[in-house]
Amino acid sequence: MSRINAQRNHIFIDGQNLYLSAKRAFGLRYPDFDILALGRQLSEEIDPSLETRVRFYIGMPVRKYSPMWTGFWTNKLAAARESGVEVVTRELRYLTETDPNAPGGYRVLSAREKGIDLRLALDVMAASRRPDCANIMIVSRDQDFQEVVRDIRTLCDFTRREIGLWSAFPEVQGEPSLNRGIDGTRMIRITREIYDRVRDPADYRDQIAPPRPDPVTVAGAAPDPA
Repeated sequence: MSRINAQRNHIFIDGQNLYLSAKRAFGLRYPDFDILALGRQLSEEIDPSLETRVRFYIGMPVRKYSPMWTGFWTNKLAAARESGVEVVTRELRYLTETDPNAPGGYRVLSAREKGIDLRLALDVMAASRRPDCANIMIVSRDQDFQEVVRDIRTLCDFTRREIGLWSAFPEVQGEPSLNRGIDGTRMIRITREIYDRVRDPADYRDQIAPPRPDPVTVAGAAPDPA
């Protein structure tokens, strides 16, 4: 049971950035991480004596364009909410584009996240003002979050508070340039060993029918079907 005003580690997970990074690092075919388990594991790395609050952010596919992945994320996020994770979604935006690398070019339906990074940054700033905030971790490599890190450091100087600022990212073997979190934070590498420890035993793909063939290729933010 949570205690009133108990000090907490606030964990913010950028779902799309995490999946794409883990896919490159570990060869994932779909997002098989347990959101709550990952948040708790990283919280223990910071300070196991503190309570944990986990928030997860993801662009949500639209059923019309990606029925399989809409079902996958609907099921996975429902389970995450039931476990106590705070989930924030925004519908993906779809644009029809021409692939310049294809002979003669062909149309692709490109999916893009809109508003997720902004919402995450605003929530990070709001957490930094809470009296229960001991540490903040952003699970992402996105250097755009440097600005919110700098703003929190300014806030801490002004209010004479100390808040630990952390970032975490999947470790890519043999590519040191990718093994970098958000500048201005203390960084934790999510190794293959750590990742294997927080895999989700539920396969939400089994609960959804395979997508029907579509003449327009869906590319971009939505994960590639297995």
